[in-house]
Amino acid sequence: MEQNSLLVAIVPPQAFVRVRGRGSFQVSPALKKFTVSAMRQGCRTFIVDMQECEGMDSTFMGVLAGTALRLRKDACPGEIVMLNLDPKNISLLETLGLSKVVQMVKTPLSDDQRRLIGLPPGEQGAMQRLETGDHDRDTAARTMLTAHQDLIRADPKNQPRFENVLTYLQEEMLRKGADTSTDGEE
Repeated sequence: MEQNSLLVAIVPPQAFVRVRGRGSFQVSPALKKFTVSAMRQGCRTFIVDMQECEGMDSTFMGVLAGTALRLRKDACPGEIVMLNLDPKNISLLETLGLSKVVQMVKTPLSDDQRRLIGLPPGEQGAMQRLETGDHDRDTAARTMLTAHQDLIRADPKNQPRFENVLTYLQEEMLRKGADTSTDGEE
C-alpha cells in the first residue's frame, strides 16, 4: 500500500474519499481541491473511509472542517460522514471539536448500510488515486493557514491551540510576499 494517499470517486450527489496512511498536510491541498471540485459537480455528501488511516494532522482535519462548514452554509446543505474510525482518530476529531461538524460512524457498516449510502459498486475499482503531487509552497502555506482558521471557526476553543501556528504562517507568507487573505476561498 502506498503511504499517505487518497482514493476518490464522485457519484453525485456523493463523493467518496479513502485515506491510506496518514491524513497529512502533504495530501491536504489535493483533498481541498477535490472537495471544491466535487461540490461544483453537485456533491452534497462526502463519505470519508478511514479504515486504512493511521492518523491525521491538524491541517488535514482543518480541510475537513472547512469543507463541512462550506456544506452547511450552502443553499442545499450537505455533510461529511466519516466511516471506520479507530479510537485514536475518534479522539483526534473530538479533541479539535470536529464531532460538531462531521458525522462520525464508529462501527463498521453492514452491507445494507453500505448500499443505502450508495458506496460505488465494486468500490475498490471505482475509486481513483488522487494525485497529491508536489504543491508550490504558497499553495501549501495557504492551505495550512485556511485549514487552521477553519478549525477555529468549527470550534472557537481551538483558538489558543493554533494561535502561534496562524501567526507563524501569516508572517511567513508576508515575508515571501504571498497574499495572506483567505476571503472568498473555495
